[in-house]
Amino acid sequence: MGIRNTILLKDDVCAGIGKLAVYHGKESSGSHVAVVHADTVELMVLDKRGNVQQQHVLDINALIVDKPDDIQVLWCDGQELTLIIAHTNHLLQVIFNCSTKTWKADTDKALDQQGWITSLASINGYIYTGSNEGLWEIGSQDMPSQTKLGKFPTTIICVSTGYLVAGDEQGGIVLFQGEPGCWSHAQRIQEKSPNCCTSMLILEARGEHVLIAAFNTGFIRAYLLPTMECLSEVAAHIRWITQILPVRGGFVSAAEDGFLHLWILGKSNDPNWDMRYMNSFEMKDCMITGAAPFTDRGVLVTAYDRPQLFWLTLVGRAEEDESIEAL
Repeated sequence: MGIRNTILLKDDVCAGIGKLAVYHGKESSGSHVAVVHADTVELMVLDKRGNVQQQHVLDINALIVDKPDDIQVLWCDGQELTLIIAHTNHLLQVIFNCSTKTWKADTDKALDQQGWITSLASINGYIYTGSNEGLWEIGSQDMPSQTKLGKFPTTIICVSTGYLVAGDEQGGIVLFQGEPGCWSHAQRIQEKSPNCCTSMLILEARGEHVLIAAFNTGFIRAYLLPTMECLSEVAAHIRWITQILPVRGGFVSAAEDGFLHLWILGKSNDPNWDMRYMNSFEMKDCMITGAAPFTDRGVLVTAYDRPQLFWLTLVGRAEEDESIEAL
């Protein structure tokens, strides 16, 4: 791994205080990136070489009454260039107009929820929010339409075809099976110690669905779905893991210790499901706050109080097992 390019951010006040989201549009020639700052969201369009085509800072203070805090961003799956912004208990849609090349917040579809929103996920046009009041499903075409799926305080959410997984404040992982609009509670597992799950990813490997779960202790565990059997675990980092993200043939873990590690989940001819370490990169004197895939072998990274967006390339390849895919 190595830094290929650094992209200067417009808003350098508390830069990179939160996570980021990247959208690779089918009709768009570039990638749309949303970076969270203290009370703004910086929106930009990058070409495949990482050059900035457009850049705009969206002031959240101008859109809501309450002072924004703990902003979350997510590109809505199933809707072209629609960004979901969550702050405190508010939800907003921001839509990119391809004709005028401008972003506009759809305040008519703003939604207030119960509790403090801490996580977002999306699939097939549905949006899922987690807060200290529970887990919710929202029909994105009609934002006021929402269904409460669980009453437990939710810290993290992951959704894919057939599975919805949520982490709670007590260190439990709750599994739902079904599809958008029709989920059924399958089971909940509780770790021996109350470790908070901080990031999740569902992979397909050897014809099976595997949940990769990262924790505030720096551990990563792999669970077989839907049984939730723990296949393997590894002490990956020494601090809070901020993001697990898919790459071709494996996944990358990024943490507050400044390291990014590249992993693969065993091999197709290996009877074990061990997570195999492949490579690392250290961002010295940086606390990583967010990471997202960019191009086939790249990762975009934000760091706390750094006014740059870092583009890292993957040198150690994980393509040894092409059967591993992110869902």
